[in-house]
Amino acid sequence: MRKLAVYYCPKCRRYSYYQSENAAFCMKCSTAMSLLSVDYLNFVRLDSKDRDNLIREESLQTCTSPDLLRSRILELEKENRQLNETVSWMHQLIWDLITKNKESGHASAISTK
Repeated sequence: MRKLAVYYCPKCRRYSYYQSENAAFCMKCSTAMSLLSVDYLNFVRLDSKDRDNLIREESLQTCTSPDLLRSRILELEKENRQLNETVSWMHQLIWDLITKNKESGHASAISTK
């Protein structure tokens, strides 16, 4: 029986354990996963911060192509814009609700302190 190995997604940096490289596909984005240089036993002994750092370092080492780097940067910038738009929309919605509650004279459930 094969030992478990640790694989990570170079796109979204999720990791998982597989016995076979053929099964190593990211469950979130369906990208083929890459084998980590650390074996399973050493990986599971790491805390979550050290695991994240290891995956970050390995993904940077494997992503040496300028085109891949540019593509990844563009993806992250797009995701960042979407998140900022969501935060702005939520902030405006909350502000509108607080203002509406004050104008109607109802006690606000959200503290404005």
